[in-house]
Amino acid sequence: MNATLSEDRLTFTIYGTRWHETLPVAFLPSRLRFYTALRDRKGAPDASRAVHAETVTALEAVDRLLKASTPVTPNPGGAAA
Repeated sequence: MNATLSEDRLTFTIYGTRWHETLPVAFLPSRLRFYTALRDRKGAPDASRAVHAETVTALEAVDRLLKASTPVTPNPGGAAA
């Protein structure tokens, strides 16, 4: 499983073996919750948990990249927020 962030940082794409999904970055938190829930589901087969764990890891990497590349907007009043 792999996930990438677009150059303009507006979308991310999740790549599976036979599928892919491109979504706006606003959907990243919900996709992380979704795949984390699948990974942590009780009674799920180990193979399923492993695949979903890979997806969570890939999405967390995109999340870190997005946060690291997000510019910080200075406070116009100059006071600490």
